[in-house]
Amino acid sequence: MSELARFKKFLEEIDSLLDQYDPGELAPDRVIGEIVAYRAQQRPLLEQAIAVTNQGLKQFPFNPELLRRRAFANSRIVTPEGDFPCLEACETDFRTILAVDPYHLRAGLDLLEAMFKFSGLEDGEVAQVAGSLALQAESLLVALRSLEVRALGYAGNFQAAETTYQRWSQVFPDSEELQSAQADVESLTGNQEL
Repeated sequence: MSELARFKKFLEEIDSLLDQYDPGELAPDRVIGEIVAYRAQQRPLLEQAIAVTNQGLKQFPFNPELLRRRAFANSRIVTPEGDFPCLEACETDFRTILAVDPYHLRAGLDLLEAMFKFSGLEDGEVAQVAGSLALQAESLLVALRSLEVRALGYAGNFQAAETTYQRWSQVFPDSEELQSAQADVESLTGNQEL
């Protein structure tokens, strides 16, 4: 079995376990204590997912997909009293992903959501870090949309390139990257404008 096949097998096994997790329905006639008790009963399932993830991490250390799944499972472990004893482990996994890959936007969002939900960070700090991650996401989005405009132009689909450029230049009117993509397409068409 190839390394990729082994890795995918780990993910499938973990996902199969995590898919069985049921947070319980928040219904008006249920008290919070009932829901917490119901979730606490699922701890063995979550711990089993964590154990499989730990096996995977021995073979694929620092893998962000494995770390994210372990963090998810840790963030769902609750005691019958309503305590979340594994939040620190959850935070550690997300911070490890970000230490290895600071541009792993999904891990950043997951970390912030967990910290915001469980009050691990001050609200102002969550907002500040969320803003920083949003700027990174916008930068990636602009780069991808600029590449899309160029690729459409090089493929000869000038109308689609124009439509894409017009749409995204309204959202990011000062983007030099989008303007450069537009100029590249204009050079292909010989027009002054897309």
